Amino acid sequence: MPPTHRPARVPRPGGECNTAPVPARREIGLVGWTGRNIFIGLAQMNGLTTISQLIQKNKTPLRIEKRCRKHIEPWLSAVFQSEHLSLLLGSGFTTGIGYVAGSTATGMGTVTFGTSFDAQINAHAKASAKIANRGEENIEDQLRSALALLEGLRVMQSNDDAKALRDALNLKLKEFFLPLLATERGIVASGNADKQMLAERYLVSFLMSFASRAASRERLSIFTTNYDRLIEHGCDLAGLRLIDRFVGALNPVFRSSRVEVDVHYNPPGIRGEPRYLEGVVRLTKLHGSIDWRLENRILRRIGIPFGVSAVQTPGGFAPLLCSRRRQALARQVGATSRA
Repeated sequence: MPPTHRPARVPRPGGECNTAPVPARREIGLVGWTGRNIFIGLAQMNGLTTISQLIQKNKTPLRIEKRCRKHIEPWLSAVFQSEHLSLLLGSGFTTGIGYVAGSTATGMGTVTFGTSFDAQINAHAKASAKIANRGEENIEDQLRSALALLEGLRVMQSNDDAKALRDALNLKLKEFFLPLLATERGIVASGNADKQMLAERYLVSFLMSFASRAASRERLSIFTTNYDRLIEHGCDLAGLRLIDRFVGALNPVFRSSRVEVDVHYNPPGIRGEPRYLEGVVRLTKLHGSIDWRLENRILRRIGIPFGVSAVQTPGGFAPLLCSRRRQALARQVGATSRA
């Protein structure tokens, strides 16, 4: 391990400080993504040993921000034009844009199913969260545990218990689904035109910062664990084309074999020399989406406008949140499509 300097006092938003070791000067080239690491690196670049000295020298946070941008932006520009670039977006992405627009984001807290298996579901969810080193369990852990239990009840032919658990699952999925639509609606129809325009500007600026790559580079790959369609909405506003492995215009169907599909065009007056189209992004929704639906072992994307107030789907409410079994079915669908 490299040597460290004496601890530094790290400022917090509330004005308090905590003690943190400052890495050795030869580690300055490694840019950290936390505010603490950025401040420490900037302090060392200015020949200082503590963040407190940096604050005293610059007097105001705005001056510190300007000095940070001078060092960080060139590095980010180089990273964005690297051959391969992937972006992982979580709930903080929606929370941030929603905050600017004045909309509240959907929480991931635990729920109560109201069945006789709640204790077992919660215990299994808590254990799975602990194994993943994620701390407290959330609704996703509970859904995975409940879906696994549902399959077990079907194997045991406990039809009454399976029906009760399935009904409880559908109810909680609906209660989870509707606030997601409310979050989308709050972003596009917040009632404050200035906030809405500012949120859209931030959204487009953020996505374009990553997607504005030379066509000769590998496409930007966006991976997200979010169920909402904020990324898709932002790409529509920015004029970006998404490759998400769905094929079709009216009833898009998921095709896992379409991962290598790309978009080319023929320049005017030039034949036989197709070029890559700029502004193309690959999107992978790791946990599913509120507009996915599994019908007869086929994964489809149903048409739900962004921010719509109510949804009516054929056969009732049944959004798709991917379980292991459904992911396996999706892979089977892709294998069948290639045959």
